Amino acid sequence: NRFRLDFITSIAVVPSTAALVIKALKEPERDRKKTKNIKHNGNISLDGVIEIAKIMRSRLMARDLRGTVKDLMFPWSVQSFV
Repeated sequence: NRFRLDFITSIAVVPSTAALVIKALKEPERDRKKTKNIKHNGNISLDGVIEIAKIMRSRLMARDLRGTVKDLMFPWSVQSFV
């Protein structure tokens, strides 16, 4: 069969931004079915925010790392389709 093409595919699982932020806050695991409307509080260092931005850079549509950090910190102020 001369038209057969063999492709090797790879899948990478990237956690969501919310999961990475909760992990950076070092909060304990909770049962999602039992606890609802959780208020998260705590501080994340600038290094932690930059690490999250490096992981999420491939999923967000920012041109550079600065735009990715802005999109993480202020998601309501970034206009995606201007």
